[in-house]
Amino acid sequence: MLSLNQAEYARLLFTALLFPLSASHGITAATPGDPIFSTVAKAHEVFLDRLRNPDQLVILGDYVIWRIEREAVCRVFHKRFDKWIDASGFASQQIRYGLMAQVVSDIRKRAFLIDIQYGMKSASTDQPREQLMSILWSLATSFTRYVLAIDPANPNNRQATVDRYRTSIGSASQIVGDIYFRLFDECKAARGYTL
Repeated sequence: MLSLNQAEYARLLFTALLFPLSASHGITAATPGDPIFSTVAKAHEVFLDRLRNPDQLVILGDYVIWRIEREAVCRVFHKRFDKWIDASGFASQQIRYGLMAQVVSDIRKRAFLIDIQYGMKSASTDQPREQLMSILWSLATSFTRYVLAIDPANPNNRQATVDRYRTSIGSASQIVGDIYFRLFDECKAARGYTL
C-alpha cells in the first residue's frame, strides 16, 4: 500500500474527483454526434457548478504539480482570462477552487484522449486486450503524475523513489480501470445497449 502525505492525499482526492469527467468525455468523444455526448457534457457542467465551496481560495501549485499540466493551465488562463501566470509564481498563485476545477478538468479531458492514443500506439500487439492494458497503463501513469511530485526521468532518483512511483502506477491502474469500466458500462446502458 502506498502511503501519501497530506499534499499528495489532497491531489489524489482532486484527481479522483475529476477523473470520471475525463473518462466519460473520452468514452463519448468517440461519437460526438451521439446524443449522449451532449448529455454527458451538460452533466459535467452541472457537476462542476455544484462543487462544494467553489469560491474557496486555494493555492494552484498545491493541486497542479506536473510541469506539462502547469504549462497548459498557464496557456488557458492567458487565452481565456487574459491573465498571465508566471512560472515562478505558479506554486503560490491563489485561485477559486471552482474555477481551478473547471480549467483543470478541461485540460485533463484532452490529456485523457492523448493517453488513449499513446496507449494504443504503445501496445506491443494489435490484440484488443494488450491495447486496453497499454491504455490503462498510460492513464495510470498520468494519474500518478497528477498526484506525486516525482519526475521519473530524473537520473538522481533513489531506488525507493522509483519504487514508490511504480507502486503508485500499479495502484492507479486499479482505480483507473474500475472507474473506466463502470463509466463505459453506464454509457452503453444510456445508449440502450444490453450489457
